[in-house]
Amino acid sequence: MKLHTMSPSPNSRKVEATAIHLGLPLEVFQVDLTKGEHMSPEFTALNPNNMIPLLEDGDFKLWESNAILIYLSNKKPEAGLFPADPVKQVEVLRWLFWQSSHWAPACGALMWEHMWKAMVTGQPADDKLVAEAEGKFKRFGKVLNDHMADREWLVGESVTLADFAVGAFMTYADGAKFPYQDMEHVKNWLGRLEKLE
Repeated sequence: MKLHTMSPSPNSRKVEATAIHLGLPLEVFQVDLTKGEHMSPEFTALNPNNMIPLLEDGDFKLWESNAILIYLSNKKPEAGLFPADPVKQVEVLRWLFWQSSHWAPACGALMWEHMWKAMVTGQPADDKLVAEAEGKFKRFGKVLNDHMADREWLVGESVTLADFAVGAFMTYADGAKFPYQDMEHVKNWLGRLEKLE
C-alpha cells in the first residue's frame, strides 16, 4: 500500500500510527504542501480534493483519513481497532464523526494561529480568533474529559480507531497552546496512548 501524506498533519499522523500499530507496511510518499505538490495534475487525478492523506492499495484509491482508518483496521480485524460488535462499532463511528466535525476545527484553529500562521504568512496570531478557538476547544475538551472520567479508552476496554483519531491532534497540545491544563482525564488518557508501540 502507498500512503501520500505530510507526516506533521494530525490527519496523516493518525493514519500512520494506525498502520504501525497494526503492523501494516506502507510505502510513504511525503507531499510538500508548501510547494503546491497537492495541486499538481498527477495528485489531483488521485484525489480531486487536493488534500492528504491519500491511500493507494493497488488500483483502489481512498481519501478521507477516517475512512482510511477503517479500511486499514479491516485488514486486521482481529486487532479490534474497529470492533465487530455493532454497538461498539457505532460508538467508534460517533467519535470519528465528532473528531471531524468538532475536535479538528477547534484544534486546527489553535494550531494555525499559534504554530503555522507566522511560518506561512509572517503574521502574528489574531487574539480574537485565538479566543474563539479556545472557547471551542474548552467546550469540546470538556465533552472529552467528562467522557474519560471513568474509562481508559474512548470505546470499550481497549484502544480503538477513536483513540487514534482524537488523540492525533493532541500531539500539538503544547505548541498550539491548547487550554487543556485542567483536563486531568484527558491527560491520563494521553499518557496511555503514548505508551502504545
